[in-house]
Amino acid sequence: MRLFRFLRANASYLIGLVAALGLGFALGDAGVLSAPMPSATPEPTVLVEPVGQIGEISVLPTTQIVWKYYFTLCGEEYESSVHPDITGLTLKDITDKYPGAKVLDMTSQKVVVQMRIDEYCPDHYVLVMTDQDVVCIFKTNPTTYESEQVMQLDIDTDALEESVRSALYAGIPFDSLEQIDAYLEDVES
Repeated sequence: MRLFRFLRANASYLIGLVAALGLGFALGDAGVLSAPMPSATPEPTVLVEPVGQIGEISVLPTTQIVWKYYFTLCGEEYESSVHPDITGLTLKDITDKYPGAKVLDMTSQKVVVQMRIDEYCPDHYVLVMTDQDVVCIFKTNPTTYESEQVMQLDIDTDALEESVRSALYAGIPFDSLEQIDAYLEDVES
């Protein structure tokens, strides 16, 4: 009964309120009231840094990893499954950690990384004359991919023609030690 008396006494106010609400909704849908309402609560402060790798492809423990080593001096390429651990790294992480690396393909299933190495591949022996006019044979280590001296030869470099000396300073690649022997016999005679 009290509710009924309250509604009867305040009927004009209630009708006005319902009409105002209806008009507000109608104008809002029509785009008239498009200004955003100011927020009564301030934006929350971020207390932790957001994770930057969410959504980025990274190397998983199950990802197949292939490293291709491209040797610039002979133009040959080796493919190896022996590689440094790059689990958890993204494309940017890999290129940051290995500046000479170029990622050729990267999915969560397979990553192919190419490294450029300014050496001859491990299949070559390189005959070189050092600054001290000593002739040595070098070969690229198949694990570290760094050039290592295999042996030093006892050759009278003063007796060699200038074109041979120039070629030796630059380095001459061979596929075998036998080829080097044949070459030296030819230039020393």
